[in-house]
Amino acid sequence: MQPDSPARKAKARHIRIPPFLPVPLRVRADGWTVLRQAQFLVALARTRSVAAAAREVGCSRVSAYELRGRPGAESFAAVWDGALAGNPWAVPKFTPQQRLRAAAEGLVRPLVWEGRCYAIARKYDTAALRGLLARYARVRRKGWARGGNSQGLDGGLL
Repeated sequence: MQPDSPARKAKARHIRIPPFLPVPLRVRADGWTVLRQAQFLVALARTRSVAAAAREVGCSRVSAYELRGRPGAESFAAVWDGALAGNPWAVPKFTPQQRLRAAAEGLVRPLVWEGRCYAIARKYDTAALRGLLARYARVRRKGWARGGNSQGLDGGLL
């Protein structure tokens, strides 16, 4: 296929990236913002090259790999792997801490037009919130059935 062929342009228009949890970072205008993370994943799905995608969003390949290796980047890394493998819906199951984050902050869904990410939308995960509330209710019932208080809720359950 030629670089500007109609078939390549049509394929670029239909890039789909699943909602993901962005990597938590300090806010910096020249760093990996949430929008830049989404743009990188869309460019990665289109080009299938980490260096080209990083160059397209104005960051280095090394900083992209460092971002992927940070704590809390599991969802980002899963979407990255799916984009490279051509499977755009490979999203991991969330841990309880990630479910809490998804319910509170919302998942990021890239909005793609003509093969480029032009904006992001927050998709609040109500299923994660319902799951957390159900887990909380189970823990509370067990704590009350034993006659004690339900300590340890913040120790890994929520």
